[in-house]
Amino acid sequence: MISAVLQGARILVCRPEPAASELVQVLESVGAVTYTFPTIAIKPIALTAENQQKIYDLDQYKKVLVVSQYAAKLGLQQVEMRWPQFPVQQKWFGIGRKSTDILLDAGLDVHPASHEWTSETLLNLTPLRNVQGERILVLKGEGGRSVLEQGLRDRGALIDTLSLYTRALPAYSIDAVSEACDVFNANCMIALSAETLDNFKSLVSTNASVLSNVLLIVSSERVAEHANSIGFCNPVVSKGLKPIDIVRCIAKNKKIGKAKQ
Repeated sequence: MISAVLQGARILVCRPEPAASELVQVLESVGAVTYTFPTIAIKPIALTAENQQKIYDLDQYKKVLVVSQYAAKLGLQQVEMRWPQFPVQQKWFGIGRKSTDILLDAGLDVHPASHEWTSETLLNLTPLRNVQGERILVLKGEGGRSVLEQGLRDRGALIDTLSLYTRALPAYSIDAVSEACDVFNANCMIALSAETLDNFKSLVSTNASVLSNVLLIVSSERVAEHANSIGFCNPVVSKGLKPIDIVRCIAKNKKIGKAKQ
């Protein structure tokens, strides 16, 4: 039965909110038991005068790239405060299904996503191959990877970035960490990014070894390699980042993970 495809799976979900709760709802609908333990907190940041000007100058950019659902939501809020309507003849691109859906719902001219774009796959899109001299705005979080920005600069694009939020390390009590690592007894863990994993290790400290043998779901080979380097034994790359893709990945591989006895 599809409703019980994850029966017996005890899944520790380390995604930030609201992505964590959205995923948990789907996981539990197919039989999993879950525990939500976000290891990244998303906090909006006030825009400097320089960054506010980038919004006022929005029509000067030929393309706008949005790296996350959080950048999409916060970026659109900033634009709607300053523009009665969106500039015309401007193409928007979103990394990930949620980002793309938010842009589409706003009525923007969005490059269609046939699958879950990443920084690397976005760079392979035809409209982003020949960008010599084009002004492009990247909406993102503070810091983060520069693969996308550097790749476009190498092709001659004039890149401006607009940081809309910061990723913070959540504060958890000793009891909360023990509940997630020891008491819950997970046999699967979802931590899609390297930063999520690094924050997890920082938060749980000596408790981390408890989860070293669980099935770990990650988003890319790069993150899987990082997971191995910090002590996780069973990272598996999900073929997509939609909840159904993650469900399928867990169902296919759930015998790999082992809860502590």
